Amino acid sequence: MIANRLDGMEAEFESDNLRLGEATWNTYSGEGVPDLDGAQEQLALLLTGESDRRMLEEWLPKVDPAREPVLFRRLAIWRSCYVSSAVDNVTEIYNLKNRLQRRIAEFEFEFEGRKAPRSELQKIQRNDPDRGRRHRAWLATAPLAAANHDDLRRLIALRNRKSRNLGFRDYVDLVLKLQEIEEGWLRATLDRLAEACRPRYAATLASLADRLGVSHMSPWDISFAIRQGLQLADSYFPSDRALQRLFSTAKALGFEVDSLPIRTLVRDIPFGGYNVAVKIPSDTRFLVNPSEGQAFYTTAFHEYGHSLQAVFTATPWPILKEYEWVMGARTAAYSEGMAEVMAQFARRADWLSSVVGVPDAEIERYECQVLPAQSVIRLFDLLSNSAKLHTFSGGLFHAHGIQERSSLGLQPGSESQKTVRSVGTGAEPTGARVRSDHRQRAPEIPQDFQVHKSR
Repeated sequence: MIANRLDGMEAEFESDNLRLGEATWNTYSGEGVPDLDGAQEQLALLLTGESDRRMLEEWLPKVDPAREPVLFRRLAIWRSCYVSSAVDNVTEIYNLKNRLQRRIAEFEFEFEGRKAPRSELQKIQRNDPDRGRRHRAWLATAPLAAANHDDLRRLIALRNRKSRNLGFRDYVDLVLKLQEIEEGWLRATLDRLAEACRPRYAATLASLADRLGVSHMSPWDISFAIRQGLQLADSYFPSDRALQRLFSTAKALGFEVDSLPIRTLVRDIPFGGYNVAVKIPSDTRFLVNPSEGQAFYTTAFHEYGHSLQAVFTATPWPILKEYEWVMGARTAAYSEGMAEVMAQFARRADWLSSVVGVPDAEIERYECQVLPAQSVIRLFDLLSNSAKLHTFSGGLFHAHGIQERSSLGLQPGSESQKTVRSVGTGAEPTGARVRSDHRQRAPEIPQDFQVHKSR
């Protein structure tokens, strides 16, 4: 009886996820009506049903995981979905989240007296030698943060309050437990990574400051400085060949690229790239922001990795397919790992040599100097995002040697912006000439809080 009822629930679950996937795709692709509220409301009806929840709670202890592992796992995932839905599918919460999502996707920036797409502002920060102009491009994103300020703080407060009502410390505690991530292990891992990488990070920032001839590095300097010496030349990575090289690499790995139900769209979006698995495994689509250089390639490869995971998901049970719209039904860390498997090809020495044609001498410099420096910068960017969680979600994470101003809806330069306590030595890394009151990224809302996941 329980299996039959589960089958019916999961058919409805897949249908509702398909509708939400289409709405999300339309939000960022601009191809149709993005009915996020209607789609979320339909999914909420399924996941807030009290009789089905009681049935699952009653049946789960009766199933032997050794004898019926798949049935047990399905029931366990359903239970997690019901727990998360007691927060995420509260009408006020998902309406706030969807309003933020739409505003972020549709926001029109102004720069130098005209409308400017997000990708143009980012390109100026990466490439323009005029430091003042880079600064102005960075500041041009502040109106979005200001527009999101009240809604975002309200969303965070509501999520924390509802999570505490369920017995969790806050929303972050709920997310980690439903993702089956042990908090102590995570904190220890981040501490260990920060401690091991801090010397190289400090040396890298000092080197970048010297290269630019500045006494400190500001957020609008980082990307530009990296592109002056800590990357391979853009000429090796023409943008108009990125997808062709991606597909040829996938074919060389044995994938029948032309027959896979994967759609690709290059478009100005709030993220570097975004994969939307509309219906697993028969319909997945990804967007990638127009950019240049190796970073454009690694982003495209990463999103294609997400698509490959979706189209090669073989389980017939929708609750196990890793739809991302319900927390508890998807293991985000695993999915990101799968995506990075593909992204790593665009960083491998053998691929760079055979596909891109980078000479051996440059390959050696890349492996010994460029890639390690890029890696520690990405790591500390990740850790600075953890610091945002520390500030806005009850102090779960440390700042790992980075004192930063939050970009969660606060304008740059505002005295109300908060500084997050450093850990480890309790100070900036020695020699790291970077201002403690600035972030590396422009003052937009981070993706962690933009939509529906902490990706």
